[in-house]
Amino acid sequence: MANWNPPPPYQPPYQAPYQPPPRRRGILPVVLVAGVTLVGVLIAAIIVVVVVRQRGEDTVAGPETTAVAASPSTSAAGGAGGFDECLIGNWRQTKYSAGFDLSGTLDRAGKPVGQIKTTGDGRRWKITSTGAATETFDDAEYKGSTTDGRLVTLTFTGGHEWKLKTSNGRILFELVSTNLEISVLVDAYRAASEKVNPQNNPMPYQCAGNSWTATSLSDATASTTFERST
Repeated sequence: MANWNPPPPYQPPYQAPYQPPPRRRGILPVVLVAGVTLVGVLIAAIIVVVVVRQRGEDTVAGPETTAVAASPSTSAAGGAGGFDECLIGNWRQTKYSAGFDLSGTLDRAGKPVGQIKTTGDGRRWKITSTGAATETFDDAEYKGSTTDGRLVTLTFTGGHEWKLKTSNGRILFELVSTNLEISVLVDAYRAASEKVNPQNNPMPYQCAGNSWTATSLSDATASTTFERST
């Protein structure tokens, strides 16, 4: 009779220990001064932190900058409940200047964009007497250049819903909802696209009849102007 040998004990296949993937650098702090009704002054008073996902996408053409249209209206300081009446109404951003840190954003060749200074316009605010406000970015476009001459264009879709208050010449923000997304184009190459997570920050503002301006507590070079619109 042949000798019978039992099979060797079962051994599960070897599995290497789990190694989490390295985190990609994609934090894009965006300093934005919001518009006159708080929506317009948002650009300088609110720091919007954008988490940017790096991805190589097709080259796209940048949208045309929307022309500014403002209509005259009256404004008054001091409103019911302490909300400044000069911010009530519909507003369109006509001037914007702020710095963006795009060190974690790479162009088509894999080169970081770095720090840039942007200018532009197009953001809109709708502010009510209760401080309920809608900030819309669909028409906003900001542009700047890198130190080596690459053109950077920031475009947006969506916006924020806010509950605003005013105190001692500052706008105070309470976020209600948001669906804002930002796209970063470097020489027409879409280098990044991601949702924006706004962080509230008091924003200094000044009203001047049919317009208002705002600055930033965190960026001395940031400012924005909103004019009354339909």
